[in-house]
Amino acid sequence: MASLNWLKMRRTEGELIHVLLKHADKYYGQEAVGEAWDEFSLCNQVPMDLGSQPELDTAFLPWFVFNWIPDNARVDEAGHYPEMQVAMHYLEKKTHASIHFNAVLSQRSVPSPTVFLW
Repeated sequence: MASLNWLKMRRTEGELIHVLLKHADKYYGQEAVGEAWDEFSLCNQVPMDLGSQPELDTAFLPWFVFNWIPDNARVDEAGHYPEMQVAMHYLEKKTHASIHFNAVLSQRSVPSPTVFLW
């Protein structure tokens, strides 16, 4: 039974990440992914390439939508991103978000951005 629940959770997470990436593109812009990648890779100028960085798909994207909070300190006020996780911003904008989303979000939102529940 635990493996069935795990599979359901992974499928739901995959669906949510796709929805949240579209939301991020609309409200944060395409450059937000690059800024988040720089933070995720500790600004080591690591190329954001799925072929050479397999964690881009498995670790980075969930971290980006569920954990990354933009740092607006170096951006002028007109260019500020929403100062919350993409998932939280989505919930704020979409009051009809599904129960599945709430379940995944509450399980995925952890105090440390490097800890993931798989």
